[in-house]
Amino acid sequence: MSFTDSSPYIDELSIWRKAAQGRTAASLHAENVAALHADSLDIALSLIEIALAEGAIDPIYRCHHAACLKILGRFAQAEKSYWDILREHLDFAEATQGLRALYHAVGQSGVMPSPFPAHALTAS
Repeated sequence: MSFTDSSPYIDELSIWRKAAQGRTAASLHAENVAALHADSLDIALSLIEIALAEGAIDPIYRCHHAACLKILGRFAQAEKSYWDILREHLDFAEATQGLRALYHAVGQSGVMPSPFPAHALTAS
C-alpha cells in the first residue's frame, strides 16, 4: 500500500462536497458556473447538486443542473430535468432553450415532444 492510498485528497469530489457544506445556494451556483468555465465538469455537477439537495428550488439552478448533465453526455437525465422544470414553470424560457439545445446536440429537430398531456399546456 502506498502513502497515496490513504490520502484525504484521493476523492476530489468528496472534498468538494465537504467544502460546500454550509454555503448558500447562490454561492454554490456561482462556483458551479466557475467550475463549468474551468472545464471541471464533475465538480460543477457536484456543486449544483449540493445546492439542489439543500433545498434550492429556483428554476435557474435546476436549468444549470440539466445543462451540466447535458455537457456530461447524460442526455436522458438532462431531458427529464428540463421537462420537470417546464411542468412547474411552463413559460420559463431558459428551460425551453436548454431543451432545444439538448435536442440539437443529440441531432433531433422539429417539434419538441411533450411528456405531459396537451390540456396541461393550455390550462392556466
